[in-house]
Amino acid sequence: MKKIFLLLIISLMGIYGAWSTPKQDLKRCKASLHDNILTISNECIEATFNWNNGDIAYKAIKNLATGKIAEFKASKGSTFSLPGLKGKQKNGIIQREKITNNLFFNDHLQVTITTEMDNAFLKRILRVYPNSPAIFTSYFIKAKSKVVSEEKSKASRTDMIDLGKRNLLLKSVRFYGQTDWRNNLVDEREVFSYSNIDLKGNILTIKDRQDNHGLFVYKKSPLEEAYHNYPGADFNIRGSKVNILGVGVTASLLSSERWTKGYDVAIGMANSDKELDILTALRQTQMAERNYTPEVNDMVLMNTWGDRSKDGRMSEKFIMNELDKCKELGVTHFQLDDGWQAGLSHNSAFKGKNKAWAKWKVADWMPHQERFPNGLEPLVRKANRLNIQLGLWFNPSSHNDYESWENDANILIGLYKKYGIKIFKIDGMQINSKKGEENFMAFYDKVIEGTNGQVIFNLDVTAGRRFGCNVLQANNNIFLENRYTDSPNYFPFRTLRNLWQLSRYIPTQALQIEFLNKWRNAAKYGNDPLAPINVPFDYTFVVTAIAQPLAWFEASGLPQKAFKAAPVIKTYNKVRNHLHSGTILPIGSTPDGISWTGFQSIINEKEGYFLVLREYNNQPTGHLKTWLPEGTSVKLKKIFGEGDEKTERTIERDGSIEMSLPKAHSYVLYQYIIQ
Repeated sequence: MKKIFLLLIISLMGIYGAWSTPKQDLKRCKASLHDNILTISNECIEATFNWNNGDIAYKAIKNLATGKIAEFKASKGSTFSLPGLKGKQKNGIIQREKITNNLFFNDHLQVTITTEMDNAFLKRILRVYPNSPAIFTSYFIKAKSKVVSEEKSKASRTDMIDLGKRNLLLKSVRFYGQTDWRNNLVDEREVFSYSNIDLKGNILTIKDRQDNHGLFVYKKSPLEEAYHNYPGADFNIRGSKVNILGVGVTASLLSSERWTKGYDVAIGMANSDKELDILTALRQTQMAERNYTPEVNDMVLMNTWGDRSKDGRMSEKFIMNELDKCKELGVTHFQLDDGWQAGLSHNSAFKGKNKAWAKWKVADWMPHQERFPNGLEPLVRKANRLNIQLGLWFNPSSHNDYESWENDANILIGLYKKYGIKIFKIDGMQINSKKGEENFMAFYDKVIEGTNGQVIFNLDVTAGRRFGCNVLQANNNIFLENRYTDSPNYFPFRTLRNLWQLSRYIPTQALQIEFLNKWRNAAKYGNDPLAPINVPFDYTFVVTAIAQPLAWFEASGLPQKAFKAAPVIKTYNKVRNHLHSGTILPIGSTPDGISWTGFQSIINEKEGYFLVLREYNNQPTGHLKTWLPEGTSVKLKKIFGEGDEKTERTIERDGSIEMSLPKAHSYVLYQYIIQ
């Protein structure tokens, strides 16, 4: 009876559950090597590997909640391949270690396997986290001597799994950055396995309909434009065999003095092939190593750059006034963008020579003497008094592949130690080579170590060659878009659409999503009913609430009526930690300006939240497909918005819930309890 109860609890944890506590119990994370079989397990899964003298290959993955086993065919050769490396792997050495109190990863069990080839060494580090249904693998290579290699070959492979079945339904999910020029950020492709199929993306889901298996592969690799030695695809399907392509290393660049790191891969198994089970297992995997705590990471951050004054109004007086307006509106964090620093950037509103972007001097990162004659201290004191955290913009010098990374790291560490600045928007990233990638990562590591993990990066992915959403997770977030009414390219429904589509595959807690001063440049939109001027200001905020809201404007430029949204923002601040602690997934229809749409935050098997949005339509009632099963009875408690105060609903046949809102562009946030 106890065993049945335990399996039930584990199953529920696999479907629901929050992840906001970084300290975890490692007692059930185990690894052993017996009779040439390596076994790694935790509460959720048990993965077995053929040892092969250290050249490990997946043998099976068992879901411990359901007892289902996905077995893999033995490979004839190595599952790892990098052109230029010669000889079979041999002399495997294994080490096991429990990693705790780490600044970059949550507590986990680490298994390190080192093998030797004719001209190189390979080190695989496998990581298993409590309550995570996947095994992470990191790859490190070191040369024995100079290696000559073929570039961009599809033979560059980190792993391979073979289910021995040809009727597999696969879906790849590809993400796009450079959002200054792109507004469709998610690309899904679904195929049945066949003889030779190339797929691109960071995520691959694999559904075995016959045995009800749901597996997934998650590549923690950069977007294609910043991917070192990209082989042209991320996955190659040959019948029942799935090849995971792209090591992220070129053999000819390997050093004999240090290890060169490739890109991480996680392979896991859900409770079934149902979409909710796969997406939840994927989300648990993504959040397993992310050092995310809602009380620390959640924010409503204001950055004045969205009003296009650039650095034209930057001054002590201006910022002091903005801080007062932030407090009035309910903003919790205020960030000085480009212009607080002594050195002018190429985006400066002021004419002059010697403007920087790729190459900065240390002296450039002192406070601008004319704009801030008293330094940043008065701003910090006032922000602290108002209980607002101050943040800064920073552009690391990309010149010569970030050769000055150490100086840049010391600048941020110094700003943290002097002023207590913990939030830095990182802009101007240009990853042109493996050396640039390694130097940027060294910059990042040094900042985290030098501030004891206190700093949070807002990583801008709007232009350049940048990592995207799947590399530097830790406790950072993604500055997703620059949108402006000046262009005009800001439409609240487009912002909502991007967030809604990303939320299926990316934790929304890691995304900064903008809302603007909707009153600016209204004439530029003509009579468009979806123009921001025709959308209530509080609605534009609520569109972003399931993520990290970014107030992309000068608060002093808002009309007084904008501050009527303050009660909603301040109520949101009271519930956001709990709201963000769940598994957040999209519900309803894809936002298109006229739909009924929204999000569901699944806190556990008994409670959660519905954020419901009625776009520009004449339908007072909508039926939104949720992630709850048919017949479920829920009691709804309104947190804010225009829905009924207290109400009960029964989930309909297709998982839908009926919702009513009084007018176009209205919303409601409900907390639900399952009866």
